[in-house]
Amino acid sequence: MTSYSPTKTEKTRPLKKEAVYREFILWSAMPAIERQKLGLETQGAFAEYYHVHTDTCTDWKHRADFEPRVDAILKMWSVGKTPD
Repeated sequence: MTSYSPTKTEKTRPLKKEAVYREFILWSAMPAIERQKLGLETQGAFAEYYHVHTDTCTDWKHRADFEPRVDAILKMWSVGKTPD
């Protein structure tokens, strides 16, 4: 009986994509001016830079954890920007 051993690419691809998903969450929470500074103003520019399909980004927006995570980042950011 031969055992199956995943290739290096198969092992790292999900982790890489999850890391890009986390970056997409951060990017989605950024103000437009910060996106401009990065040179990634649009979802298409983000997808091209991170080598993912634009449909992947759209699919990520439909994940149940997407909006709560973006909202949490926005809340953390806004705490330091608003008066007591």
